[in-house]
Amino acid sequence: MAATPDGRFQKRLTTQQAVALQVDIANGMSKAAAGRKYGVSESTVYRILGDKYKPKRVPQPCGTNAAYQRHRVKGEQCHVCSAAHAANQKEWSDGKKRA
Repeated sequence: MAATPDGRFQKRLTTQQAVALQVDIANGMSKAAAGRKYGVSESTVYRILGDKYKPKRVPQPCGTNAAYQRHRVKGEQCHVCSAAHAANQKEWSDGKKRA
């Protein structure tokens, strides 16, 4: 079963299709290929498979703006990340002034 003729994905899989999808993944089929085979998006494939198969999020290393935001939320002080954030803000404001 593939995407509908107009190119959209089908809304839901039957229970039998969901079980067959899990078996295909366990037998080595890629998640993208399984999504194409059953006519569903890759996010639907991950939802059916559960948290066990979701890719882990890797936090950005210190010295990036994202790490600065993470430290700020946790209430931590990191001078390397603060310097990166200051440079990022300066670059942003300089670009804004030129426009």
